Amino acid sequence: MRPARNSRGFTLIELLISMTITGMILVVIMGAFRIGIRAWEKGEQDIEQSQRQQIVLSLLKRQLASACLHPVPIEDDDPFVFSGDGQTVDFISSMPVVPGPDTGRVRATYRVRRERSPERGSDVYVLEIAERGFLSGGLGQPIDELDEDRIYTLIPHAHAVKFEFLTPASEESPGEWQPEWENNPATGLPAAVKCVLQMDESAAPVTMIARIFSREDVL
Repeated sequence: MRPARNSRGFTLIELLISMTITGMILVVIMGAFRIGIRAWEKGEQDIEQSQRQQIVLSLLKRQLASACLHPVPIEDDDPFVFSGDGQTVDFISSMPVVPGPDTGRVRATYRVRRERSPERGSDVYVLEIAERGFLSGGLGQPIDELDEDRIYTLIPHAHAVKFEFLTPASEESPGEWQPEWENNPATGLPAAVKCVLQMDESAAPVTMIARIFSREDVL
């Protein structure tokens, strides 16, 4: 008589089934791992964007608060004091922020420039700053005439950036926001500047309002 077999090996079908189940489990694990990596990278990017946004808005607010009534002579034109529109703020500041030889009063210009982003496949807005003073020269030059090495990028890509300007309050009017501010030594400085910055399409816009202390306020 043949001895009874108490055990037997796996059949080919059972081996294929176990390998299929193992493969499915590995696919699920790898998918979860990739999702976790993407979430971590997105979180790091959001933190970096938030920090950059806070630093830039704080810098802009402090420099605007230092705007002063110090007309700069410009050849064949009215002396420059302050000007701005939805994409530009141009003023005389007593607080330089760009590394360089300039000290004391400088002409600071914040400019929003639109360009194509290959990474995002859409247009983005770039926020830039340029300063020129008595030592570096170019006080009478607008930012469009400056060399590229004198223009610094503050925010490389944003979904939207916009400036507005508050007229000083009077007995007839409490002041109102305007999309532009024309350079006029007689008009002087706006009461405040508003910057609306939206870093991403899905993010909520952040509004910064910087009050400008005119010479009368200081005295």
